[in-house]
Amino acid sequence: MNKYTYGMLICVCIVAFIPASAQEKEQRHKLQFDFFSNLGFTSRNTEFIRNDTSKWNDFASSLGCQMSVLGGSFGETQYEMSLRYLTDYSRPNTTRLTMRQLYAQTPLSDFFFLTAGKRENEFGLARYHNFSNRLSPKERLVGEIGLQDRQAPAIGQLDWIVSPHLSVGAFFWATDAKRWKETHLGCQAETEFDNYYLGLFGYYEKLETWSVGFNASRQLDVFRIYSEGIVKQNNPQYFAGALDLKNRDRQQVAVSMGVRFEKGFYSIGAEGAYRTEGYSFSQQRRIAAILIANPAAFQYYNKDYFGKHYIGINASTARLFIPNVGLSAGCLISAGSRRKQTGYEMTIGLGYLHKESVSIGLNAAVYAGGKESEYRMFLPYRYRIFSYLSYSY
Repeated sequence: MNKYTYGMLICVCIVAFIPASAQEKEQRHKLQFDFFSNLGFTSRNTEFIRNDTSKWNDFASSLGCQMSVLGGSFGETQYEMSLRYLTDYSRPNTTRLTMRQLYAQTPLSDFFFLTAGKRENEFGLARYHNFSNRLSPKERLVGEIGLQDRQAPAIGQLDWIVSPHLSVGAFFWATDAKRWKETHLGCQAETEFDNYYLGLFGYYEKLETWSVGFNASRQLDVFRIYSEGIVKQNNPQYFAGALDLKNRDRQQVAVSMGVRFEKGFYSIGAEGAYRTEGYSFSQQRRIAAILIANPAAFQYYNKDYFGKHYIGINASTARLFIPNVGLSAGCLISAGSRRKQTGYEMTIGLGYLHKESVSIGLNAAVYAGGKESEYRMFLPYRYRIFSYLSYSY
């Protein structure tokens, strides 16, 4: 048997050995299966800087499933296990089985909780750039539709609910660590009262560099004003050595600010982001030369590590004329200092939810802008259209 077969057998064994008493109590135990498939078309971008060496394929198709087991409730041990199997038919050898989450949280007392295992920590208020989350942030990968999940790290965490308005915690986590000095430490404090929220997150990564993330928001009836950001000890930017960046050893700041309107089935928001460690126009041109000379360097290119200024606008409705039909649209602008450096990523999605379990829909993205923008130079396609079907039970 291969590793994927072993993985599915593990899932079956875990479910089989869950006590019958737990299986009979729906509020304490939940087993969920999700199946999903995508079928799409991508249009080639003739201005992509690697067109001479890249092999083109306009067909895209994938199929996958995910099984999740959740149990427990507040005041007692809670646990979650999630496995995902995914295969991409348009890219050979991309079939994989991943353990998304596997953790348990147990109360040491009424207000102290210990968590151990592989867990995604979801915090952050910004829609486009999850700056403050260094554990498992949602990332925007250039050319991808929607946010991408970073792999959850192995983590140990202790949380203390100090009062109804204040909670604090301390944690350590490991991401590709091979030695103890490559592990990371962190702490957090969150407070919420009336219509205000403030969260502070400290990180000491690889026991040598620090950073401090923050979240702040205020709710004003149907409007929410928010900010998210991080202060870093130095510049962790990719290509820093090749470009001989002068600010690589200086403190860096990345921040997003936005406003969102939400009422009933409707939502609309606007957000701006600024990163001091983003590349200048001349540095971006030098990076283009590096990527042309060394195609392997593309693995280091990521929108979160490129530009300085971004502007995002988005709107959605969960009820378009009839119930269960939703529509969303957005535009993320990479605002360069020059017109030919400014680029646009425009997305639209239409979906239908049937009986809370079957979802069908269509997503599309168009990339445009100046000839020296990241969307014209570094993407092999100009637009993408994907249909999807998912079933949950």
